[in-house]
Amino acid sequence: AEEPAVAAAAAAAAAVEDEAAEKKSGFFTSILKSLRDGETPKSDFTRPKKEEAAAAPAAEVTAEDVPKKSTGFTFKFGGAGGGGGGGANGSTDAVLAEDVPAAAVEVPPAAEAAEEEAVAAAAPAAAKQSSFAFPNIFKSAPKVEVPDEIVVPEGVPTISIDVASLVLPSPEKMSWGGEDALFVKGRTFGVFDGVSGADKLEGIPLYSVTLAQRMKRAIGTNGLTVGEITDRMTEAAEFADVGATGASTAVVGSVGEDNFLRVLNVGDCVCVVLRDGKVAARTKDIVHYFDCPYQLGDESPDRPKDGTVLQTEVMPGDYIVAGSDGIFDNLTVEQIWDLIAETGGGKKASLLVKSIVDESRVVSMDKEAQTPYAKLAQKNRYPQYRQGVGGKIDDISCVVMRCT
Repeated sequence: AEEPAVAAAAAAAAAVEDEAAEKKSGFFTSILKSLRDGETPKSDFTRPKKEEAAAAPAAEVTAEDVPKKSTGFTFKFGGAGGGGGGGANGSTDAVLAEDVPAAAVEVPPAAEAAEEEAVAAAAPAAAKQSSFAFPNIFKSAPKVEVPDEIVVPEGVPTISIDVASLVLPSPEKMSWGGEDALFVKGRTFGVFDGVSGADKLEGIPLYSVTLAQRMKRAIGTNGLTVGEITDRMTEAAEFADVGATGASTAVVGSVGEDNFLRVLNVGDCVCVVLRDGKVAARTKDIVHYFDCPYQLGDESPDRPKDGTVLQTEVMPGDYIVAGSDGIFDNLTVEQIWDLIAETGGGKKASLLVKSIVDESRVVSMDKEAQTPYAKLAQKNRYPQYRQGVGGKIDDISCVVMRCT
């Protein structure tokens, strides 16, 4: 009698896990439907309007809803830790319908007390088995353990920094300032790339701008630990969830008095450390799939704790460049270093950041330019990038720190 009860317990626990996973994946259901109907899904994540979300029942996706392999349908998910070229970077793995496990069969709850006890006993083991019909694309990237304090070694001088920032809206958004935002305060900086595909309500502050403003108010001028950055970003996101509209990616970094750069990245903004013409360290993008980065928003499941972490020691002569994909979709790291070298290297950060932003805009308007984004868009079969060339017009935001 116990064996059937244990089996029922395992099935029930799996069903509970399936239900939770389906709720978490609700905002991808419309994309799957578009693909089944032969339509091209939106490249950016678009969250539903609040009134529509409240009225519409949660959509259920089962294995039967997935097209068979004979239709030629291939769904690609972007790698959650892609390095390399553009802001929307990430390797892609094809997932075919035949690779999707069958949907779980509902099992009615146990009626007797003995079976309920068996459910409780078997739940921990059963929870490890997932029968969710699609790969778990919500799994956070591996976290890097970092000390949650800044300890300044005796006799080691603290690096001085020269920092500058600049935002350049895309041409069609110039009149109202665009959707990118940033802040710089003391030894800490942040870049926030507003998601163009997210629904927005007129007359309400943008999510990206609200994040930047709240972060700047919440911190001091000293360096921050990863834990402090995560806490401040979480508080800012919770505030923006209530009082702002849209969605935003985010990268926030801080150079501690111990000469370590600590960065938290949610999405596809980039922070890179350049040393003697080479990449000393770089953040990892985290995306759901190509052109759909992790992002903060009131109806997005992504949170600051899901972001990727970078911790690296910086040295005099290093350049820290952080920017939205308006920079890194159009310029390679090598091109950015060339711009630094052309300006004389030791020039002020204000001159360097303007040079990088201006060149990004020029390349973004060039339909024949070799760009990181064009190569990835070609790989993902975007018609306008069929030849693998062309810039990507976008808002551009950049922070440059020169370590001395």
